[in-house]
Amino acid sequence: MLKQLRIRFVAIAMLSMLVITTLVVGTINVVSYINEKRLINNTIEFIALNGGALRRGPRFPENGESYGNRPENNSNGNSGNNEPGNNNAGSDDSGNNNWGDNNNGSGTGEVIPGFDEKYNRMAEKIDMGKETQYTTRFFAAYFTSDGEMQSVNVDSIAAFSEEEAGELAQSIFSTENLGEVYRDGVYFYTIRSYNNGYLLIYMDCSESLKTAHRLLWISLVVAFISLLLEFIIITLLSKRVVKPVVENVERQKRFITDASHELKTPLTIISANTEVLEMMNGEDEWTDSIKNQTVRMTKLVNEMVYLAKMDEERPELTMSNFSLSEAITETAMPFKTVAEAKGFTFSADIAQDVNWTGDEASVRQMLSIFLDNAIKYTTEQGHIEVKFYQKGNHHTLTVANSCAPISKDELAKLFERFYRTDKSRSRETGGSGIGLSIAKAISDAHKNMELTVSSPKEKIIEFKVRFK
Repeated sequence: MLKQLRIRFVAIAMLSMLVITTLVVGTINVVSYINEKRLINNTIEFIALNGGALRRGPRFPENGESYGNRPENNSNGNSGNNEPGNNNAGSDDSGNNNWGDNNNGSGTGEVIPGFDEKYNRMAEKIDMGKETQYTTRFFAAYFTSDGEMQSVNVDSIAAFSEEEAGELAQSIFSTENLGEVYRDGVYFYTIRSYNNGYLLIYMDCSESLKTAHRLLWISLVVAFISLLLEFIIITLLSKRVVKPVVENVERQKRFITDASHELKTPLTIISANTEVLEMMNGEDEWTDSIKNQTVRMTKLVNEMVYLAKMDEERPELTMSNFSLSEAITETAMPFKTVAEAKGFTFSADIAQDVNWTGDEASVRQMLSIFLDNAIKYTTEQGHIEVKFYQKGNHHTLTVANSCAPISKDELAKLFERFYRTDKSRSRETGGSGIGLSIAKAISDAHKNMELTVSSPKEKIIEFKVRFK
């Protein structure tokens, strides 16, 4: 029992820790992914607001000029130099107004109401710093209202040349996708209306996704190591935790066994004295009552002793290969006469030539408990049915009888000790409420047997034993 309790304790504790760890790791990673996705969306939104650039003011040329022909590039002799982070490429510090007014996002020199407020608000959302423009990798493409690409800016990305970026932008451009943010592998892109045309922003988010993936793997490794350490600690402490419970159960079992043995002697004396009184004074209702109660008490004591033995961690079972068909037939047939004498109908359909390995005496006792229970609780003019048949690779025994309506809650309690659905009637029939507990203990003692109870139809109860 100590071993079983330790296993259950460790299993329950580890299951609880697994659920908690899963929730914590899942919450951390989900929140991290949501924050990364929000940062990506806000950065793209900021670039779109600023006309395709991270620096203040729009960066798209007017009149269809390409970035490779910008005046400041030509003046410095660096025409076509589009290396990321190049302060000359895409810089507006020269004050050349052909590249847009720094105080608005229209690219036309026209002041947009509220632009500064929107700019500052979006800059706070993405935590805009001095190095942000150099660490954010993207390209922007400008399309006319007819969908023709006018220019492309690759100043802030090294993965694409101007030609490659232009081809990619043309392949994914569609006014049907206007306004939404879409994912393309490690890239995110959006298409927005801008300056009587369209602006496409294609941003590399590989670092953000790598950060999210690293967090996921680190959290999974930490969670696994934590669960492993928790398992070791819980296993080492489990013996000490369950020891008081085991000792209490052992004391209860010893008490039942000792009390049962102590009760056998006075019961034997009472039975002998009753027989002497009958020999001296003849039988009467008083001696009959004493004998009946003595028999009932003796049976109850024997059942309690048997249950105490079955509760042991290794109950004594005599395992052998025997004819299961013959054992069921020989046990069930004597009950047919008793049932018919009480006005019940009794039917038996038993498959023949079936052998099984187990404790034959226990199987006979289990079936006797079911049939004795059926005789006691079958309703007037009711029916008792015994079936033994093959289903799949296993054989199944069912004992069903008509009875008073029984709820699902009562069905679940039938195998509890001393539980009786109708206590007044149980006293009349001599039921102690311990028989089905013995049947359950027999089933649990066999690893190749499974016992269940159900009510397949109203006013019908069925006990089912599956022999594996």
